[in-house]
Amino acid sequence: MTTIRTPDAQRMHDPSADPLHAAGSAPARDGIHDSLHDSLHDSIRKSDPHSRRHGSARPSPKDTRATIMPCLRYRDAPAAIEWLCDTLGFEASLVVRNEDGTVAHAQLTYGNGMVMLGSAFDTDYGRLLKQPGDTGGFVTQGSYLVVNDADNVHARVLDAGAEVVLPLQDEDYGGRGFTCRDPEGHIWSIGTFDPWAERQ
Repeated sequence: MTTIRTPDAQRMHDPSADPLHAAGSAPARDGIHDSLHDSLHDSIRKSDPHSRRHGSARPSPKDTRATIMPCLRYRDAPAAIEWLCDTLGFEASLVVRNEDGTVAHAQLTYGNGMVMLGSAFDTDYGRLLKQPGDTGGFVTQGSYLVVNDADNVHARVLDAGAEVVLPLQDEDYGGRGFTCRDPEGHIWSIGTFDPWAERQ
């Protein structure tokens, strides 16, 4: 695990704070390259209805390990990291701590997946979010972990004293799983159902 300490939590989420980002500039193009670029752009727009509607090429995912990562906030992020690693089996690959002990940014890996999390701060981004404790336990999203043995994880969750909100069971659509809350109320569904395998 990599641990970094920084006095400024907001810099981790501010692209303008990155000197490489701020100094970046588009390479110069000559007339031939301009013409080829414009022709290619026109061809994409004509062939892609999405491009015709929005005036640009359809967004495409980067060729990387995982392209969707849940982002979570916790009042006690250090305790949340410990629980997620000890109970669910995450690995803390990066933790950036502030001088006051809060977490500016953390990356927890699970197989080829990842969640990013940090402490709940009173910032522009932080004010867009509510913690489950602020909403009577209601959440607007949950995360799903694909595991080899749901019964094993279920036993660990119970040993940790966490609340199981949907019982461990065999699912009609395949696989076996359950749903629980972490110590701050975020919802986690854990199961053996693998949607990628179902598509093969």
